[in-house]
Amino acid sequence: MNSPLPMAKELPGLVRRRRAEAALWRGLPKMVDAQQARVVPDLPLPPKPVTQSKEANAAILAGGAGAIAAASEAMPLIREGVGILPVLVESLGRPAFIAALITIAAALAIWVWRRQRLLEQGA
Repeated sequence: MNSPLPMAKELPGLVRRRRAEAALWRGLPKMVDAQQARVVPDLPLPPKPVTQSKEANAAILAGGAGAIAAASEAMPLIREGVGILPVLVESLGRPAFIAALITIAAALAIWVWRRQRLLEQGA
């Protein structure tokens, strides 16, 4: 058999809080001109430059390290006087060169992604 619901108990602290909230909301039109709030919207914040993004700066740093690694793999062949195209073809067989190219591509992708997110967020 279901028992009846217990009687609601009035909590003095909750009553004071609700009365204070009601007083606050009744006082809002005095603090904010409702007509003015409708006429002048908040201006959006300008987007943060991508140069101030930690993620984008870290991506540039990683890409630079990858570029240095790729160049260090290809430099011995360039010093021997082999043309650029044969150097690239031969370097593509080296795992370190491939890893450096992947690092550069990933860094570029992260930088572009972060820049796009900053433009979308506006801050």
